[in-house]
Amino acid sequence: MATMRRIADVSAPTGDIDLSVIVMEEGEFNPDQASLPLSWRWIPAVLKELSLRAQIHVCGHALSSSDTVLWQALISRAGELVELILEEYSTSPALQHPILFVCHGLGGLVMKRIFVDLSEQQFKPAHRQLFHCIRGVAFFGVPHPTYEHRDRWAKLRKYLQNVPSMSKKMLERSEEETAVVAQVSMKLEELGSDIHTVSVYETKPTRIKNGRWFHMEKTILVDRDFCETRLENEELVPNSSDHTHVHVVQRNSPLFQAVLRLFRTATTDFMVPVNVTELSPNIFQVQVNAWASTQSEVSLEANRQSPNPPITQPSSNSQKWEMVPRNSGSSSMFPMPLELDSDKSLLALQSRNPDFFGRREVLERLDEHLLPSKTKGLRTFALCGMGGIGKSQIATEFAISRKGHFDAVFWIQADDLGKLGTSFSRIAEQLGLKGADDRIISLNYALEWLSCPRKRITRDELAVPVEYEEAKWLLIYDNADDIRILRDYWPVGANGSVLITSRDPLAKSELYPAVGLDLEAFSTDDAARLLRRLTREESGLDSQQSSQALAKSMRGYPLHVVQVAALIRRLQLPLKDFWEMHREHMDLEKFADNIAPPEQYKHTIFTVWSFDKLSSTAGAILDFLSLLDPDFIDEHLLQVAYSTPGMSDFPVSKIAYINARTELIKLSLIRITRPGDGRCLLSIHRLVQDAARGRLNEERKIGMFDFALRVLRKAWPEEMLEFSHDIQDWVSSDRVVPHVRALQTAYENGPKVCPDVDSKRLFASLLQMNGWYMIERGNLPASREILKTGLAFCRANADIMPDILADMLSSHTFMADDPECNYDEMLEIFRQHLDLRLVLEDKSENKDDLMMAYGEMGQALFLNGRYEEALVELKKSMAEARSLESVREERFWPTFTSLRLGITYQVLGRPEEAVAAVNEALDFREKKFGPKDKESCRRGYLIELLGDLHAQHGRTAESLDAYEQALDNFRVTKGQLHRNIGQICIKIAWHKARAGSTLEAKNLLNEALRILGSRPPFPALAAHTKLLIAKADDAAGTNEDAAKEKSEAKKLFGLVRKIGPEEVVSVDNVEPWLWKEKYYW
Repeated sequence: MATMRRIADVSAPTGDIDLSVIVMEEGEFNPDQASLPLSWRWIPAVLKELSLRAQIHVCGHALSSSDTVLWQALISRAGELVELILEEYSTSPALQHPILFVCHGLGGLVMKRIFVDLSEQQFKPAHRQLFHCIRGVAFFGVPHPTYEHRDRWAKLRKYLQNVPSMSKKMLERSEEETAVVAQVSMKLEELGSDIHTVSVYETKPTRIKNGRWFHMEKTILVDRDFCETRLENEELVPNSSDHTHVHVVQRNSPLFQAVLRLFRTATTDFMVPVNVTELSPNIFQVQVNAWASTQSEVSLEANRQSPNPPITQPSSNSQKWEMVPRNSGSSSMFPMPLELDSDKSLLALQSRNPDFFGRREVLERLDEHLLPSKTKGLRTFALCGMGGIGKSQIATEFAISRKGHFDAVFWIQADDLGKLGTSFSRIAEQLGLKGADDRIISLNYALEWLSCPRKRITRDELAVPVEYEEAKWLLIYDNADDIRILRDYWPVGANGSVLITSRDPLAKSELYPAVGLDLEAFSTDDAARLLRRLTREESGLDSQQSSQALAKSMRGYPLHVVQVAALIRRLQLPLKDFWEMHREHMDLEKFADNIAPPEQYKHTIFTVWSFDKLSSTAGAILDFLSLLDPDFIDEHLLQVAYSTPGMSDFPVSKIAYINARTELIKLSLIRITRPGDGRCLLSIHRLVQDAARGRLNEERKIGMFDFALRVLRKAWPEEMLEFSHDIQDWVSSDRVVPHVRALQTAYENGPKVCPDVDSKRLFASLLQMNGWYMIERGNLPASREILKTGLAFCRANADIMPDILADMLSSHTFMADDPECNYDEMLEIFRQHLDLRLVLEDKSENKDDLMMAYGEMGQALFLNGRYEEALVELKKSMAEARSLESVREERFWPTFTSLRLGITYQVLGRPEEAVAAVNEALDFREKKFGPKDKESCRRGYLIELLGDLHAQHGRTAESLDAYEQALDNFRVTKGQLHRNIGQICIKIAWHKARAGSTLEAKNLLNEALRILGSRPPFPALAAHTKLLIAKADDAAGTNEDAAKEKSEAKKLFGLVRKIGPEEVVSVDNVEPWLWKEKYYW
């Protein structure tokens, strides 16, 4: 938790001050402590020297036992401290005086987050005033990691080892989440703030622990390069001390003089801000009075920052371009990316609305704020308004009509984290990252490119690259109703444009810079014109009068106009006749009476006039769609649905389905899109979905939920039910996954709608399969969340689903890849799994479940270093396997049991038995799938282990051949950017470096480290490879390159054992460690 205390003994009276000083401690601060800590006693001396009166507060941030993710915990503390500061200052005149922060270590990272948060929340008067009062900051030993200098991220581990109460689990996870704090650093730089800053760095090494209490080392934790923030008014100052004492300032030192200048400048360069709390609460909101169409006479001058520039189309020429990575100078095994076809820069899933109407002034506003200009920086704009007001339609029209101004346009479905991950995977594909099947890797690559986008210009007549330019991109976050989930998906820096559509009116204010508008309904005239256009009655006095009357009754709401027009076309009535019926017939009068103003509209948007007039089959389809994810519903699911019994009014044939679908399309209740790859996709507006779901009574909702469960279960590929690793199943699974999540959300947020045993078992089974799928796609955070929910559900209903509970427990096997994995907990999970399988053995004919349970128990024991016990369990697993009829008839082989046996024999020093275990599995696969087996990643795992065994016994040619075969297999079955690819590349690079192929080794290793990050598997092997490369560089006379390789090798080897600052790492002293590392699964 965060704490804050005013230090009375060194503070001036509250009403008699010149400034406020807030001290941000490295860690916890006892709020009961009444005096200023000794290390900060120089602050009163500075105040006395300058004759300044100040109040001084000290803030701390304690990490709790429940905190497992350091950077997320610090972000949370930043929010808490903002509230504490505002609460403390609410009863004092502090916000009429400058505020100066002095920060040590992690306290500085918290302060940076505070500053960024305040800048993004200036729509709140108190936050805005606090932001403008901050006029100076002193950072003492505060790290500043950025994307641009990823090589410095490894320093954070040593830095964090020095932080008290830092658990091993938190330390390991913090390395995986460094991008979070790098985002804060980049946002701080992007602000371009003019506040005066002193950044103090250390010049003496700090003693830090290396994991054992009796082993210590010395190193400089935050040097000059690592502390530089690159703010406009920054002064970098050394302090002749270690990190523990870097914030102790000696009187008359150069640092003392720098601090004096900071305090003096902060107080003299300050203008008292307007007391915004006394102003109108809407003073910071964009004030636009209408969502204007072509003819509307509405002033859009409020909040304009500059005159609207004319739209200029880019000139045509013979140039074409390619996207390139940040480090484009070196050759790349995975070029990032290849040429990007302009047609691919927009997702084909978005189609232009041929009936788009009006909104000229709004499109001009978007032009003004989002079209590329000479001004650098991120351009943002938010379209806010209730559902059905036209936000997505305007975004689509802007993107398609203005795509010539951008090099790339990306459309993001932003209503939940799963869709964000999927959308960023598509961005990675559009950038040419064809192997980015791991969702986390896709996100990191996409964000890195967006933060520093480049394109390579080529000319047709030369057909060679001639120059590089910064690429211009547009990113659209559609339906971002919860802006907070965008934090980890937000691009930083570069010359890009971001457009957001959101129901949340605060979305436009939570961005930086805060620009946007609240959309309003059409005027009556515009709504009438749109109604006549959609009904094809453009002329005639009767049509004009009737359309005006109808438009007035509908309050000009766009989606309502579209729905009424669809109904009129369906009834084949002229506008005049429809209006007369509207007035004469009771049911239509009820419809008119139920039309509510926009703020209540979503509750009455569809009444008796649309739903009750549907045929029973069309209504059943609408009810079914109301429970699914609304975006891009593959029609394959509907085909499965009409062949699934159990819902009497659902279409039972293709003809009946097409007729019902046509009925819904004609009423504009659903849309259909054909992306060009043979698929047919349906989508339903969220308001239509809300209204359709809202009309279901409890009995219908339970029945439809049960029906949806059975459809999704039937649509799920059968292969994935058996813990498949086959990538051909992913496409089929992709059709189902978001809809399982939608049912999970409906279950968690609403009344429990699957009370019967069959429904509960279906629901649990779908959760288990969904979690397994996420593991296969490399999205461990999502799988962790799903499996946690699924395991709790299964345990609560264990009496009716012990078999599914066993599958849920078994699904945790590949969580060993998770950096958060606790091996003790994993052992307990698999002990429970084995116990349950032993109970279920006599109740099941399929005994491979018991084989898997023994194998997973062996894996858990292995990971806990209990190798002999692991071997016992793995032998039991193999014995169970050999008893299976499918194994005896050579239809199946327990590949992973063989793999685990081979690894265990290897560690126990029994290489012949290890090779025999691997070859037995390979022989089976070659007979069944051929010598170039790429049916799944199983052969890749086996052949990689065989390469390890050959390498350890000096059989270089055989080892290299095995690794290259494994690489070919993983490229097909895992994708070009999967972690298994990086792992194999380290091993191949090692062989290449030993053979003297230095350049090839360097390129392979660089690509591997780019995929795997700063803590790769087999770090000793990577370090040894870099030392071999350095040796070749020395021989070639490129000493600077050699020195860099040696430095990086030392960092990598430091992951294996502790290295003293003066210790020299060489080929000879690394070699004994090459095969002592734990095997990475």
